[in-house]
Amino acid sequence: MTTIDGFTLSISGAELIGMCVSKEQELVKRIASLEKSLVRVAEMAPEDREIAGFKVSGGDMADEVEKKLKGAKKDLRYFTFAAKHLESEATYRLGRDDLRLLGIQPAYR
Repeated sequence: MTTIDGFTLSISGAELIGMCVSKEQELVKRIASLEKSLVRVAEMAPEDREIAGFKVSGGDMADEVEKKLKGAKKDLRYFTFAAKHLESEATYRLGRDDLRLLGIQPAYR
């Protein structure tokens, strides 16, 4: 009996490199936005953060933005590395986790 766990898709290396470069560009913009947000939040008084809707349960908004910024920078390093080391002439098999990493997810969960 054969067990199949999900499915995989074939994608050309050139297309996958393009997807990684696109993710890099998105992340560069996201990092710039988060850095601006971090400066704005740092300049706000705690009571103003609540009024502006920046109150985060269980922590400070600056901590939350810093956490997101750190994650975005880590993702940027990953996609930059991947784009440089994928082979454009190769064919890659992507599974559900790979697709999720690229931001391609089914509408259902």
